[in-house]
Amino acid sequence: MLVIVFGLPGTGKTTFGKMLAHRLQGIHLNSDVVRSLMGLRGQYDPHHKALVYETLFTETLQALNNGKTVVLDASFHRQAMRQEVIERLTNGQLPLYWIELQADDDVIHGRVSHPRPDSEADFSVFRLMQAQWEPMHEEHLILHSDQESLEQMLEKALLYVKKDSYKT
Repeated sequence: MLVIVFGLPGTGKTTFGKMLAHRLQGIHLNSDVVRSLMGLRGQYDPHHKALVYETLFTETLQALNNGKTVVLDASFHRQAMRQEVIERLTNGQLPLYWIELQADDDVIHGRVSHPRPDSEADFSVFRLMQAQWEPMHEEHLILHSDQESLEQMLEKALLYVKKDSYKT
């Protein structure tokens, strides 16, 4: 199973994604962590973005081919990138679930104004990506990280992926 956690910077994707992967007894892969491990922090031009996502997709495919559940965490703010996930990672043969995290701009401003371990995105990056955001029209779960507790979001997500044998 592949679960994509997506949304704008500061919505809580990584915190949520790590916990969801734990609950699903799967692995969590994150674009910011991959970028850091590749030594590409601060490099967001199209070439370097493509390298990061290629590595992320390769790691995801390896885990899926080994029978692992993967929670993949990245912004995926454009429809073309979401379509690439579908084409390259599932081929329509694998359960795929999309979970979008959202939060109020003021809450995000507070979150991104403090250094975070992996993400370099500040409020100006949030605003830029917000302006470029392409809404998802396909079926997906939307969670509001500023209105629900982490536990409430996890429960909704687990119901959404129809996983009834998870550990609490």
